[in-house]
This record gives sequence, C-alpha cells and structure tokens, in this order.
Amino acid sequence: MLLNFVNDQLPRDYLVFVYILCLATLQMASTLAGLRGMSVVPAPWGVPVGLIGAAGDLAWFFWSGDRNTIGLAGWEMFLLFVLAAAGALWTSLSVSSLLWRAETRSPPTTDGVDTLRYMTYWEALASRWTR
Repeated sequence: MLLNFVNDQLPRDYLVFVYILCLATLQMASTLAGLRGMSVVPAPWGVPVGLIGAAGDLAWFFWSGDRNTIGLAGWEMFLLFVLAAAGALWTSLSVSSLLWRAETRSPPTTDGVDTLRYMTYWEALASRWTR
C-alpha cells in the first residue's frame, strides 16, 4: 500500500494544519481542566493562545492557497491525522515537562490523567516506575 499523494504540498500543509490545530486544542483543554503537566502556556493564557492559534491556523489553511483540487484519499488523510495528533500530544507533554520542572511537592494519590494536575508527564512516568 503506497501513499498516492497527487502533489507534494497538500499532504505537508494538511499535516501542519492538523498538528497546529490539535496542539491549540490540547492547550485549551489542559488549561480548562487545570492540567499543569500538559500545558505549554501558563494557566490564564492557555485558552486565548489556543483560540488565536486555532483561528490563525484555520485562516492560513483555507485562505493561503487553492485546495479545491484532487486531494488525499480517506486513508491517507487518516494516516496524516494520526501522525499529526500524536506529534501534537508528544510535543505538549514533552515541552511542558521541560518548562515546568519539579518542585517540592508530595506525590499525588491519584492515577491517570488527573496526576498531570500536580506533576509533569515525565515526573509521573518516573514516579510510576519507582513504585
């Protein structure tokens, strides 16, 4: 099964479009949920920065070029979407772990995503492995 991209620019643009949109959505969701270990932008600014990023991304993708051409097949779009969404999640978790270094705090008693309220992703992984 080969990727049958009609032109080179549309797949790259779609990948960047989905990546930025997913990253903006993750920042808004992590700010609203109070997940400090997943947000790249400090808490009060996560939603406005996410909205501006999403709006700018939508404007760029839909108004910067003619995209009414023969495009991507459904499975090609799905593959690019999964790659971009996974990259956005990885970026969000990695950058937030680098920005919000460990502080002196007691380990939380919760597991799962709620742990990101109190520590970064890499701290949560390390504490899970040392148990």
